[in-house]
Amino acid sequence: MPFTIEEFKANFIGGARANKYEIQIPYLPDKMNKFLVQSTSIPPTEINALPVKYMGATAVFAGDRTEPPTWNVTILLDEDYAGMNELEQWQELIRQVNSGIGVGQHTTYKKEAYVSQLGQDGSVIAEYKLEGLFPVSIGEVTLGATEDGISQVQVGFRFDVRRKLS
Repeated sequence: MPFTIEEFKANFIGGARANKYEIQIPYLPDKMNKFLVQSTSIPPTEINALPVKYMGATAVFAGDRTEPPTWNVTILLDEDYAGMNELEQWQELIRQVNSGIGVGQHTTYKKEAYVSQLGQDGSVIAEYKLEGLFPVSIGEVTLGATEDGISQVQVGFRFDVRRKLS
């Protein structure tokens, strides 16, 4: 049976759009969560493969889940530095710059985040929860006399678990 464009169109709803998303880190201001996140991703998940040799052949079995990678979020900086101030305070809570002292209990600084992909009508079509989240890096903010545009900063987060909610 030959392929037809009509069959494709009949079976394709319209495509999930990469520019329709929302993140929510309840620890940070709503303004940053809803309006200032320029880009992010749904973090990947991976299971190691365990190859086993037997009489010249290889069988592959599922291993353990791998450690989640750093989750990167690019934030637009508004003149009130919404989000940026709170991220710097969050890192200071984890480990102080001057003394190296930090909060002892991980439950104090580890938070949760939600990443949602939205449909064209604004409804949530996929939602993920990142548990045990904390910022590991706050990137540079480029400044310069010839720079034009809105300042941005990339923030790297580590987390323990990614769960699909819907």
